[in-house]
Amino acid sequence: MADYYLGKWYGVKKPFTYTPEQMKRVGVTSPESKADRKISAQPLIFNEDGDQRRYNKRKLSKLPYHLYKANRRNELRSHCLFNMKWIKTKLKAVSYHEVLLDYTLFGEKDGVMHKALKAAKST
Repeated sequence: MADYYLGKWYGVKKPFTYTPEQMKRVGVTSPESKADRKISAQPLIFNEDGDQRRYNKRKLSKLPYHLYKANRRNELRSHCLFNMKWIKTKLKAVSYHEVLLDYTLFGEKDGVMHKALKAAKST
């Protein structure tokens, strides 16, 4: 799911392997193939240039969770926890508490970003 929210397969043909039964049924000779699965883009903001911004709240809430559960800690930090565009967008889209919760849930509650966000809230 993390790859979905990161847009890894958006507009890209994904490789797959046919089973022998599928090869017979479909009539192909090579088990290796690729297909564009028509995955939709997952921007942080839909309609960014329009009058009404729509935030991708599902991505903002689910991507950190899926990166954490997939043990992709470096990507969690670079795409979410220490990414200023991500933080700014999430602060606009959801509550301040939800942003802080990411740092608490994903083991960064004693880190510099968590402390900076808490300090910024108190000013």
